[in-house]
Amino acid sequence: MKKNISLLLILFSTFGYCQFRPYVPQNPVNAMSSVGMYKQRIYDERKDWIQSRINGLINAIDENVNEDNFPSLRILETREWLKKELIKYSNSYNLRSSDFADNYQFQNIVDNFNRIQGNITKSYQYLVDHEKE
Repeated sequence: MKKNISLLLILFSTFGYCQFRPYVPQNPVNAMSSVGMYKQRIYDERKDWIQSRINGLINAIDENVNEDNFPSLRILETREWLKKELIKYSNSYNLRSSDFADNYQFQNIVDNFNRIQGNITKSYQYLVDHEKE
């Protein structure tokens, strides 16, 4: 019991000698705020770009796959078949969890959209080639 009391007295007596310096941030708050607003602007612009790219690809499929170009196909099923990869990627965790303000992650997104567009173009060309036969 004596040891506990003496330990408590030692602990309480040392608190009076500790003086903490006030926290001084390493980076100015205004600079950090400017960086945050800049990254948010980039994020918003890229999010809009992604949405317009998705809409553009879907509209291109809807406009090009029609009864005039492919009279022998079931149009709705063919459109869904061409849109499947795009919709799958659009709903994927990889796209939803990406930080669009990060250049590396955004470049991967652009590469994926280019790959999907290439696949849609190849599939469309396949349909055109087989429609002529």
